[in-house]
Amino acid sequence: MNNDNRNNFGNNNEDRFSTLDIDGINDLYYQDRRSASPNNNKPNRPHNSTPDLAKIIALLASIIVLIIIVYTAVVGILSFGDPGSDETTTPAVTLPTTASQSTSSTVGIIGTSGTTKVSASTTVTTKATTVTTNKTSATTEEPIYNPAYKNAVIFIDAGHGDNDVGAIGKLNGAEYYEKDINLSVSLLVREELEKRGFTVVMSRDTDEFIELAERVDMANAAKADMFVSLHCNSAVPAAYGTRILYTDRSVSYKKIKFAGYFEKAIEGFANLYDKMRKDVFVRSDKEESGYYLAVLRDTKMPSVLIEMGFITNENDLKMFISEWWQLHMARAVADAIENAYNAGIVTK
Repeated sequence: MNNDNRNNFGNNNEDRFSTLDIDGINDLYYQDRRSASPNNNKPNRPHNSTPDLAKIIALLASIIVLIIIVYTAVVGILSFGDPGSDETTTPAVTLPTTASQSTSSTVGIIGTSGTTKVSASTTVTTKATTVTTNKTSATTEEPIYNPAYKNAVIFIDAGHGDNDVGAIGKLNGAEYYEKDINLSVSLLVREELEKRGFTVVMSRDTDEFIELAERVDMANAAKADMFVSLHCNSAVPAAYGTRILYTDRSVSYKKIKFAGYFEKAIEGFANLYDKMRKDVFVRSDKEESGYYLAVLRDTKMPSVLIEMGFITNENDLKMFISEWWQLHMARAVADAIENAYNAGIVTK
């Protein structure tokens, strides 16, 4: 979602790790000064002034070993338990929409298919890609099917689509479209919810454009119990973090409590992902943008719009294109939906 919101600026301060300095190691040699002859004008000389080479080498070797141990420990601490690092994840959304590519390349976007322009003179055909999930998640165990959810209808709205690319992020000379990230995560949310027994209706499950009013009509016609719209935010490069928006209009359900389930689930996920900012804000649409958002204003069921992060922030964008991050963000959203439904936050 294009949103010039500047309320949440990051800073360039990063965690600092102290450097271990080894000072004050001096080789001390005992010096036995002999008294000079009364008639000798030469200065006194130290006794046995030749250094013990073996001891010096041993001391230097000890220092080198110590430095290696300290370095290894620091590197281990920095890299331990970071499932989202570049070395341990494979980008899920790997399609640079304008970066130059070879005409023989095939680039996959999770959940999308079709032809995407890569440069003015080159067209690359893309194909659907399947995400392979593990048996366990950082946010929840493998979902358990619950027959009680059979009649629960959840509407998932993947923001933007087709010619409406949404916000654009840039990383290493490539551009990434919001529409692709929204769709990729939305499809994973559907997969997670269906495993639990929910019925899921989507505004789109391919790269197509759907009018806002049509998305609302689809959700109302489906008599959905909940409406969740997924987006990526955009602003200045320093802006970061997740935002959960609810409508400012008068509704029959507890809208702030409903949004709070998503806040809690996503914060829990962020605490397990070192590179994800822990800031999750809950605000009304009017407070955030100054006006009502159509998909929240006109839907007849509990509704939220989730700005998963800022596509214009390099750190957030790296998360967006991480397959691991997408899967676990989807599970966090599914957790929130399940918890809210079990709490009875529905309009039926």
